[in-house]
Amino acid sequence: MSAIFGHGKGTIFTKITEDSALHAHCLTLQSQSATLEQVCSAGTDLLVSLYGGKSGSKLSDMRYETYCSLSLSRRFQPVRLPPSSSAARMHCMRTHLQSVIWQTLDEAHIKPTDWGWELQSSRLVPVQLDQDIAPDDILKVVRCKCKGMYVM
Repeated sequence: MSAIFGHGKGTIFTKITEDSALHAHCLTLQSQSATLEQVCSAGTDLLVSLYGGKSGSKLSDMRYETYCSLSLSRRFQPVRLPPSSSAARMHCMRTHLQSVIWQTLDEAHIKPTDWGWELQSSRLVPVQLDQDIAPDDILKVVRCKCKGMYVM
């Protein structure tokens, strides 16, 4: 399963056990009967909370605000940004799939390709994004000197 950069398991566990709403979102992520939209909504709400947002905040707004404040730093680290809405959605889908498989000991009839995975050369590969990482206007002015591809 993909990890959330800069957020350790212990910190996440503590936050979830102290907040009944966050705990309810975790139960949704584990529910075999949860719909795609319920899973994505619960997962996104969890991510908003983990990145310090208030209930009802949007990840895209948080990502933009964080980018604006971090980009002023000489040590800007893109991995510290909240995930894009698309990346968060894929992460939530894969988390749900793994939770259901573990909970049912792989007896649930759930297709990985419905939950954030795709078949490539007879192998399951995680779908990183299902939308652009940023609007085209921003992508036209952002430049990177990195040698490899980096997806958030």
